[in-house]
Amino acid sequence: MKCYTRNGDTGETYVFGGSIEKHSERIDAIGSVDELNSFLGASAAFSSDEDVKRIIHEIENDLFSIGAELATVTDRGEIKITARHVERIEALIDKLDEQLPKQTKFIVPSGTKAAMLINVARTVSRRAERALVRLDRSEKINQELLKYANRLSSLLHVLSRFENKRSNVIEKNPVYS
Repeated sequence: MKCYTRNGDTGETYVFGGSIEKHSERIDAIGSVDELNSFLGASAAFSSDEDVKRIIHEIENDLFSIGAELATVTDRGEIKITARHVERIEALIDKLDEQLPKQTKFIVPSGTKAAMLINVARTVSRRAERALVRLDRSEKINQELLKYANRLSSLLHVLSRFENKRSNVIEKNPVYS
């Protein structure tokens, strides 16, 4: 299979169910999710913690499911992200958060390379969430997918803190001048 088809040269791309404009909100959301997945892969590559790598791998698989769901534009599109996915994310947030010092102030993004990349992924996940919300405003999408996207940045925040804690990095708070 070739990596190119020449079919996208005119500004359209193919998804399951037909072709759509590359500048569409749907393609923007798909691209944002894809970008997030790449940052998570880089994060895992720099982490030496097997728990962190496992969690990232689970998220990456979920993001492929989200991409597949978004790339299906027919009425028979299969819902891939469910309440079960949201509940799993919430349980992970709670489990990791209880192992961390209570956060009472903002934390300056710093620490290990993996923690920093997870922090970048957190900001990319927030951008992806905004793209998904824009898409939902123009054409309704799976509401559990929106909930998942909303929780994901919180999970990545605690995962970055967890990665730093495992590496004995001391968190720093911003100094407002």
